[in-house]
Parts: sequence; structure tokens; C-alpha cells
Amino acid sequence: MRSLVIVAILAGTAAASPDVAVAVNAPTGWLDASSVAGSVYVGLSEHQALRVNVATYAYTLSTPMELFIAVLGGEDEALRKGRFVDASAGWMYFSNRLWSGFTAELAVLGRARDTRIDDGFASQQVVHTTTHTLAGRALIGWSWLIYDRAFIAIAAGLSAGYETGSETTDPMTTTRAVGRSAINAEGYLRFGFAFGR
Repeated sequence: MRSLVIVAILAGTAAASPDVAVAVNAPTGWLDASSVAGSVYVGLSEHQALRVNVATYAYTLSTPMELFIAVLGGEDEALRKGRFVDASAGWMYFSNRLWSGFTAELAVLGRARDTRIDDGFASQQVVHTTTHTLAGRALIGWSWLIYDRAFIAIAAGLSAGYETGSETTDPMTTTRAVGRSAINAEGYLRFGFAFGR
């Protein structure tokens, strides 16, 4: 929640400057707090901007690989709980003009993970993971500008970095240090409003 307050403060401060935009994820994610995200964009030129993004989202069976494995192996009985918190800052390119057209983004991403899997049918019935990841992220997408102010942006890509922390498993409680490469699919949908010219 503190992260979203920071985004709101940045948005309020930046609103007085030219070529600034703010955006949020689909409000349907706010209802149960499954996904809450906000971005502040600052225009650097006619086609380039800096985007700062903060997001928090619940851990669920949601990645394409997890869904594929669940379908192959039958019903997935595991209960997933916990959250991810992301913060990123990156350079964006817009093909038409700011907030419009094809987009490409290169960013630095920090991710905090505090998740738990409970699966009574697995050899490790409980896996509690607490880690931090520092990664680079590359995204491509499209931004539709509506009446020179509102926009809808969508993007997808990958992040690659290194994850460190700890993982605790039960039964026979065992905690081990985590140090591993982390490659993840990334994506977003944002509804935004542009200030300035």
C-alpha cells in the first residue's frame, strides 16, 4: 500500500509538468486486491518517456507453464497464497508520438516475493518462499491514445535476473538459501490519462 501512496504522490507532483501521464491497471483487480498497479510516465522527447511502475499481486496458478503442467498432470490440488511486490523504472519508445502507437521498453525491475504452496499430495507439502529479485525487463506493446488525453496500453515480454532469499519446506521443516536465475514472462494492461500538451 505504501508503494501506491508513493505513486500517487509522484503523480500529483508531476501533473504540473508538461508531458506527464499516470495510469492504473484494470479496476477489477482492485476489488479483492488480487492486482493493484500504477505507473507514472514522464516524457523525454516526442517519442521517448521514462516509466516508473509499482505493482502488487496475489500468487495464484496463473503462469502459462503452471497451467500447462496442471492440465498434463490432472487437477492441481495445491493451495497458493502470498504476494509479489514489483517496482521498476525504464525507458520507453512510442512509434507515433508520446502515449501512442507501438511501444518498446527496457527497464530495471525489483521484485519481492512472499509466497506459500500447500499441497497435501506432494512430498514437500508446504513450500514457503521469501526472496528478492533484481532483473532487467524488455517489453513490446501498443498504446491507443484517445482524444489526446486518455490512453489504453498493453505490453508483454520477459525479465531476466537473479533471485535470492530463503525457502522453507515441510514436513520435517528444512530451510535453505535460495540463489538462482529468474526468467519470467511479464505483461501489463494500463488505463491512463496524459497531462501537458
